[in-house]
Amino acid sequence: MKLPSFNPPGLAIKRRGHFGIGARVLALLGTAAWTLPAANTYFVHNLVSDLPGLADHQDNNLVNAWGNAFSGTSPFWIGNNGSGTATLYDGTGTAIALVVSIPGPTGSSSPGAVTGVLFNSSASSFSVAAGKAASFLFCTEDGTISAGTIQWTAPTRSS
Repeated sequence: MKLPSFNPPGLAIKRRGHFGIGARVLALLGTAAWTLPAANTYFVHNLVSDLPGLADHQDNNLVNAWGNAFSGTSPFWIGNNGSGTATLYDGTGTAIALVVSIPGPTGSSSPGAVTGVLFNSSASSFSVAAGKAASFLFCTEDGTISAGTIQWTAPTRSS
């Protein structure tokens, strides 16, 4: 039985008995291996959404979320591009009462369309007042950088 010829463009394989067939099979297997999906897997669990029924919690402030930041002791700070706010959540997705309004560009009454959130761990970088470094910084679509000395104290829990 004669096998059909397979010569991909730009690939010259000389026929030499069984070696030629073996080379073709290896070439095909090599090509197939490059198309296999990665073996990494992960689990997705929606904690918060602005839409009802899509997550464990619903928060109408969480609109078009861009970026998140947190310190070792703070909740998650999420920048909301669609509402011009930053909302805070604990590890279960429960909203913290504080909602921070992000200002738009100078002279505008529109809120800032947040595109990123950054936690600043340095006590001497990004000073916003004498001796006060910004805790969190926010950037917006128009290039505005906003910062504040927002201090977070975790609530105490009674048993």
